[in-house]
Amino acid sequence: MSSNYVVSVTQDKKGYLWIATESGLNRFDGRQFNIYTKNNSGLSGNELNVVLADPYENKVWIGTQRDGLCYFDYETETISRIPATGNYMLSNDITDLSVAADSGLWITHYHFGVDYYDRKNQTVYPYSSKNVKGLEGNNWVSKEDGNGNLYIGHHLRGLSIVSLKDRTAKNYQHDPNNPYSIPDNEVRALCIDKNKNVWVGTNNGLALFNPQSEKFITFKHIEGNENSLLSDQILDIKQMKDGTLWICTNMGGVSILNLRENTFISPEKITFSNITVTNDNHGLSGPNARSIIQDSFGNIWIGNYRGGVDFISYAQPLFNTIAYTIEKQGKINNKQVWGLWADNHQIWLGGEGELGIYEKGKKTKNFSLHECRLHPQTHINVIYQDKQERLWLGTYKNGILLYTPKDGRITRIGDKGSEFLDICSFSEDINGKIWIGTQTGIYSYFNNQLSYEKELNAQLPDIMVHMSYCLSSHYMHCSVFINVNWT
Repeated sequence: MSSNYVVSVTQDKKGYLWIATESGLNRFDGRQFNIYTKNNSGLSGNELNVVLADPYENKVWIGTQRDGLCYFDYETETISRIPATGNYMLSNDITDLSVAADSGLWITHYHFGVDYYDRKNQTVYPYSSKNVKGLEGNNWVSKEDGNGNLYIGHHLRGLSIVSLKDRTAKNYQHDPNNPYSIPDNEVRALCIDKNKNVWVGTNNGLALFNPQSEKFITFKHIEGNENSLLSDQILDIKQMKDGTLWICTNMGGVSILNLRENTFISPEKITFSNITVTNDNHGLSGPNARSIIQDSFGNIWIGNYRGGVDFISYAQPLFNTIAYTIEKQGKINNKQVWGLWADNHQIWLGGEGELGIYEKGKKTKNFSLHECRLHPQTHINVIYQDKQERLWLGTYKNGILLYTPKDGRITRIGDKGSEFLDICSFSEDINGKIWIGTQTGIYSYFNNQLSYEKELNAQLPDIMVHMSYCLSSHYMHCSVFINVNWT
């Protein structure tokens, strides 16, 4: 890409992804990027604010920060500029583009107001303080509700609603004495969902606006609550095909609101699902989520300011991966998992010299086993939970450890002669006797005594026991290695 400072993302009718950055425009075909700048195309400037694929024509509209409005025409494969000369457009600073209810185009300017572009006669009609009563201030974003109203988010002047019929505007600003006022006067994002709910993204939280009561319900980040909004600085809001609301936040990441699950709940009890920076394949590349879309296949694309583009596949993987990592020299590396056990609430991972405990996919505890006279190069081969909910830890050539969750203690089982056993399996019979499969035969543990099962081992064709389980108090089933020579 031309830059990692992504400001806007869109997908056109042909399936191409368009990415606007601070240093040019990028078209992605799924394999490679085509880069457009003012040096190699008709693009009027490299510093962009917004890109919008036209749903009615084979065009892609590009709004620049200081150099006006451009469009990419598929018939000619060229980019052209619409200049702001005479009475054509209000200014060259384009902050937002959105489709009008009648298929026209709303062009938001930071200064002066909003233009309406009529595609039928290719004429621009301005909405500004000169011809709309009550409309003042600088502008970030505008969206039409389909009922004759244009919502405009301002810089430091809150939210205005313009009646397109009589060209009057009503302005809403923050009132510290009114809990139902807009939470902040800086409005950077607007979304009107499928049910005509109006969502307002401010610099101090997400707000749901009720046009009938003219009240705002505010949702904010709650310190210490991992299910609250990630950040109060909202930069983009989009509703996806499944009805969920995805909210891009600055210095937070992406928060997801399931509208079906959170109906009729007070704002402080609303739960968000959050996607944060994790520096791996399970999180965002950076915390500054700026723009978001869902493509025609259902995939999610997130434009990250400084972090490039993040991709979330619509097709869910067959397996969910739990990140088991370690940081070395500033890089995150995956660690090997040798032993595994899961109960109703937790997952226990046996690694190299440690025991990790995970709940809901996140590590909650980590036990270093080096205090238990464990060799520094060993690892936990196998984990087994007995009827007393104790965890038996079988190591690679370093014997047996026993973890007791009630007191959090880890103790070594056996004497010095058993410290170098290579443990492969555990099994418990109905009497509470623990059977242990090793590379050198079967052992058992009962009444605090570790014993070598001499008679049983004598009956095995091979004493390398990799699996064992108890069929009854009198019978053991063992899986052993048998070497066969073919002639």
